[in-house]
Parts: sequence; C-alpha cells; structure tokens
Amino acid sequence: MPCYSCVASTDTEKAVEILTRYQSTLLSPEEQELKASIGKISHIFQSELFQALIHTCGTRWPARAQPTNALEQCAV
Repeated sequence: MPCYSCVASTDTEKAVEILTRYQSTLLSPEEQELKASIGKISHIFQSELFQALIHTCGTRWPARAQPTNALEQCAV
C-alpha cells in the first residue's frame, strides 16, 4: 500500500489538472481575479517546496510522531 504522502502527491497532481481545466473556463472580466488566484495556487502546488513538504516516503517517523493508522505509513 502506498504511503499517505505518495497518495497526497498524486491527489495534488490531479487537483492541479482539475484547477487548470477550470481556470481555462474563466473568461469574463469578473472572473479574472479568480483565474489569477487559481493560477497562483496551481503554481504553489507544483513547486519543489510544496512537493517536498508532502513527500516523506522512505523517511523515518520521529519517535513522538509515529503514524497512527495505515494511511500514514509508507509501504516498504
């Protein structure tokens, strides 16, 4: 089973794809601020920093932060 962060990374990619499609439908002048905001969010989701923050597979959990369920555990 993949770890939670790997699933989160895949979910993030899917979210960016959906946001980009939605962004392309925003055409009216009233929607341009929303369109710009969606572009910023998509850019953040695609950034190396964001990906590094959600990708923790292969790292060890600190003793005080052990995963509490299977969704949080990385597949080995």
